[in-house]
Formats: sequence, C-alpha cells, structure tokens
Amino acid sequence: MCVVHCALCVMCRTQYAQRNTQNAFTLIEIMVSVAILSIGLVLILQAFAHSLNILRISEDNLKATFMTENKMAEAQIQAKEDWDAFASGLREKFEFEDLQCVWEVKVTSAEWEGIEEIAEEYENLNEVKATLSWKEGKRRGEIPLVTYMRRPIKAK
Repeated sequence: MCVVHCALCVMCRTQYAQRNTQNAFTLIEIMVSVAILSIGLVLILQAFAHSLNILRISEDNLKATFMTENKMAEAQIQAKEDWDAFASGLREKFEFEDLQCVWEVKVTSAEWEGIEEIAEEYENLNEVKATLSWKEGKRRGEIPLVTYMRRPIKAK
C-alpha cells in the first residue's frame, strides 16, 4: 500500500474497488432474491384465497345442518298431527339466506331381515329418510338423515 494516498495511485484504487465489491450484492443476486420472494408471496396469497373458499363452504354446511335439525323437528310435529299425510312423503323447496334448498322426506316400513322374533315395540317402526340438498352457484351440497318413527297411538 502507498505511504501517501494520491488520486492517481493505481494500487489504492484497485484495493478500494476490491473492498467495495466484496461487501455489495450483484444485480443478478438481487433479481433472483426478488423472484424467489415474489413466488413465495403468490403462493401465500393463493393459500389464503383457498382457505377463504373452504371457510365459505364450511359456513354453508353449518347453515344446512341447523336447517336440517329444524326441518326434522317440524317433520316430527307433523307426524304427530297427521301421520297419513306425513307417511305419504314431503318435498319442499325454499330459500334460506343465500342457499336454494330442497327438503325431502320418504317414509317406508322398517325391514328386519335375519331377525326371527321382534319385540312388540319394534314391530310398527317406520324408516324415515330425510334429505336436505342445497345449491349455491355451481356448488351443491346434501345432508342425508335417517331415523325411525312409529305411527302415533291415537288416544281413546
């Protein structure tokens, strides 16, 4: 190194240039790091959009589950009031918030295959298959429900 630093000293300028290039990033390194960060950001945004879609689907399923419970309670009340009308089946279309729903109930006699003796309380059971299906845009959903009911005993 020179004892006296001068503006024209080639040796000093070379050493100064070497020190500066060792501490800095090149343009290609910066471009590669920006590309990697942008790809990561795009993937994070896609995952966020996907999670919002999943959240909306689960919200629709929750609404439909509550509606199924309510409709089944109504069906039980109707079965107690007018069994013959209930046993012939139900089909109802309605709209709940932003869902277009169809409620169907089918009543059939319960089958007891492979059982020779049936307790008296199980003899007159009917299988009730209820389905709530809905449509929102292109998406469709369905919640099936199966339960057993007996024809109400008329008071004498």
